[in-house]
Amino acid sequence: MPANETAPPVKKKGRRARLIVLVLVLALFAGLGYGAYWGVDSVRASFPQTTGSLQVPGLTGTVDVKRDAHGIPQLYADSDEDLFRAQGFVHAQDRFWEMDVRRHMTSGRLSEMFGSGQVETDAFLRTLGWRQVAQEEYDKKLSPETKKYLQAYADGVNAYLKGKSGKDLSVEHAALKLSGDYQPEQWSPVDSVAWLKAMAWDLRGNMQDEIDRALMSGKLSPSQIDELFPPYPFDRNKPVVEGGKTDGGKYTPQGGTGSGSTGGGTGSGSAVGSQASANTGPGTPTVTGLADNASAQGATVGLRTQLTSLAKTLDEIPAILGPNGSGIGSNSWVVSGKYTTTGKPLLANDPHLSPQLPSVWYQMGLHCRAASDRCQYGVAGYTFSGMPGVVVGHNADIAWGMTNLGADVTDLYLEQVKPEGYVYDNRVLPFAIREEEIKIAGSKSKKITVRTTNNGPLISDRSDELAAVGDRAPVASSAPDRGDGYAVALRWTALDPGKSMDAVFKLDKAKTFDEFRKAAADFEVPSQNLIYADNKGNIGYQAPGRIPVRGQGDGRMPAPGWDSKYAWKGGRDGNGGYVPQNELPWDYNPSRGYIVTANQAVAEPGTGAGKYPHLLTTDWGYGARSQRINDLIEAKTKDSGKISTDDMRTMQMDNSSEIAALLTPMLAKIEVSDPDVRSAQKLLDGWNYTQEPDSAAAAYFNAVWRNILKLSFGDKMPKELRIEGSCMNVRGTGNGPTDDLAELVRECGSRGSDSAQPDGGDRWFEVVRRLVKDEKSGWWKSPAARNQPETTTRDELFARAMKDARWELTAKLGKDQSTWSWGRLHQLTLKNQTIGTEGPGFMQWLLNRGPWNLGGGEATVNATGWNASSGYGVTWVPSMRMVVNLNELDKSRWINLTGASGHAYSSHYTDQTTMWAKGELLDWPFGKEAVDKATVDTLTLKPAGS
Repeated sequence: MPANETAPPVKKKGRRARLIVLVLVLALFAGLGYGAYWGVDSVRASFPQTTGSLQVPGLTGTVDVKRDAHGIPQLYADSDEDLFRAQGFVHAQDRFWEMDVRRHMTSGRLSEMFGSGQVETDAFLRTLGWRQVAQEEYDKKLSPETKKYLQAYADGVNAYLKGKSGKDLSVEHAALKLSGDYQPEQWSPVDSVAWLKAMAWDLRGNMQDEIDRALMSGKLSPSQIDELFPPYPFDRNKPVVEGGKTDGGKYTPQGGTGSGSTGGGTGSGSAVGSQASANTGPGTPTVTGLADNASAQGATVGLRTQLTSLAKTLDEIPAILGPNGSGIGSNSWVVSGKYTTTGKPLLANDPHLSPQLPSVWYQMGLHCRAASDRCQYGVAGYTFSGMPGVVVGHNADIAWGMTNLGADVTDLYLEQVKPEGYVYDNRVLPFAIREEEIKIAGSKSKKITVRTTNNGPLISDRSDELAAVGDRAPVASSAPDRGDGYAVALRWTALDPGKSMDAVFKLDKAKTFDEFRKAAADFEVPSQNLIYADNKGNIGYQAPGRIPVRGQGDGRMPAPGWDSKYAWKGGRDGNGGYVPQNELPWDYNPSRGYIVTANQAVAEPGTGAGKYPHLLTTDWGYGARSQRINDLIEAKTKDSGKISTDDMRTMQMDNSSEIAALLTPMLAKIEVSDPDVRSAQKLLDGWNYTQEPDSAAAAYFNAVWRNILKLSFGDKMPKELRIEGSCMNVRGTGNGPTDDLAELVRECGSRGSDSAQPDGGDRWFEVVRRLVKDEKSGWWKSPAARNQPETTTRDELFARAMKDARWELTAKLGKDQSTWSWGRLHQLTLKNQTIGTEGPGFMQWLLNRGPWNLGGGEATVNATGWNASSGYGVTWVPSMRMVVNLNELDKSRWINLTGASGHAYSSHYTDQTTMWAKGELLDWPFGKEAVDKATVDTLTLKPAGS
């Protein structure tokens, strides 16, 4: 159970419901300025009907909605369109508030719901133009079949909305209605397509690293920055695909058996599939093409100011999946039947996203009563409310999972702006211009102008600071005249219309690896690692997506937009600017018998044998989780051992800490004189480096780790990367009459808690792993503070971190170490993503749940992430977990972070969370007999007039 929450006795339910209503009335009165009397029915009015029958216009036959004890629905229909129409209806029953907020976010219309406080966010999202791109995809790119399904889904949502408003839809809609005249509009197919743009934004790759490197350059030397962004350790952590070659325009895997093809390519084994040689590691960061020699530092300082403003803007953009950073990741692996107890493959997946209430995922089964040309689907898994189809799961023949590929699909370009346009190859080109009107609840509308270059929209137009600072950015003599200053444009693969929605439906009905790869070819954004297994015993992998082919530059730093040599090859039209699908890495039945993807490098870059020639990114995750999974699989299968479904579940809950295994032996050797610190140090004696929720050793080690990071790196970061509110005295730069080099200047951090550095993720594992070998590195120097002496060596700094950690935990957990536990520090609170985060306090109490004390940690397989700059609270979680048994699908297992319902005080609001926290999985029925056995409620949807 949650740490501060216990299940009330059944007899108190009525009392609790009345209390909820009273508090809700007070909250509405105080927070919204309206008084009202609501009865218990106001809370329950939006709960969905789950038994009996309902008429749904547009259906051509009946659809059965069978829900199990956790409210998870399985839908049965006789046609594809009826199936997706019913899916839209059921999604709206359980999750319409989530859907409504999401579509307003993706279209830049949050101000219509929440007022003037969202105008700047809307302006930025309108500038990106997600909705326009989604509309263009629907009009010009998607197949007729996909458009038919999207329309059916929208019809189902609208059938549910008909005649409903306010409390009939959700408690949140009721609160919103009392504060104004808001009424949800009809759902459209483009509302569903636009969701993929939000998903792609949250998984966009290395933009934050690109910004951070540039900001660091104002305070750190190039060699210091390189130390903080070390190359991927290929010698220690295996990539997804090993070996392989690109030959004749296609990539071919190394070893293995079987074959797979797409786009005319065929091959067997594993493939990493030409652009100029990819970087094997980071080079010295520079403001690419902007400055050289004496002017380089001036250009960097000017750009640093611009990127500081951009970073603040990005922090304010709502993230559906979670803030972009080290935590965005996932685990997925598949084991061949050769090494399983079932004799067929087992496939596991757990995407790591920001904790939300309700969960971003919605479990569902979509079944045709009888397969035919008219009804082609039999699929179950995890869906997104607001979008038809199943995103991750299995059908009767194959299973698939996803993790973030992490490809570099965004570039920032500085643009030289003139009154009549922008400079490009010594010519002035006109902007593409569009006007946008932002409607604001309770206020007058605001109009904005969006300007777009051939590199993308000018995102600097949405920031007064960005628009004004160009005159402070010195550049090389070869750069064009500054004019009114430089602007910043964003080039991003998701702003080119594509066919990712087609891919969802193709995946759902794929039966073979060839069909799987052909479906993956359409999964253009976001770029994902896709793993595969089928009931014939085959396993596989495909890296799909649009990966840009750059001219000059490697995407690590902003580029000069006025020079065509730095543009993506192929321009903005067509697919000429992307790595061809048949040259992207893939794998099929590798001889090792398993495939692991956990955001590590996909393939080792280079041009030699077994190397991959295309630049995918230089900013991979560093492989701590992936190598741990590799090690667990190899240990289990050693000497002919076999892996079971429960073994896969146990691996998902592995709490081992790589950084603890590295540092704990060193910490144990530190000479400690303070008896209280020595007592804490003894907690580490015999510790096995696992971060269980009841572990005092894990609590102390993680506190030491946090303080090592703070002393070694945190106070050396530029203020733009340090957490907001963290202030320190620094020496002046000596520039200007009011900035004396000898004077101390008060400098405070400005970065949000989700993206502040150092965050303690596996990049920092790798940084420290390399530095501990040098006991006198400059990074170990930390000034004296609060009766703590200056440190100049590794062991001195470690000793100080141990002392600081002891007193930090004394303040947080008490002096008695026997009461310490990692779970008391590392807590999960689930928050409603709108009113639950920014609404009145009473409303947050009504809508939020928790906390739960968790095990796991940053860069562990059980990836309950936390940002070391801001504290120990959980910021990332395995948003769901699944294990698919290809031998007997009804013995597959799954769990969601929360529950099926988005309605506060539904019995299915968070009914899976405590099981999720314990690592438990639910039965996952798929066949009709198993589904019928699990069914507790059946709702029949009927055609209108029947």
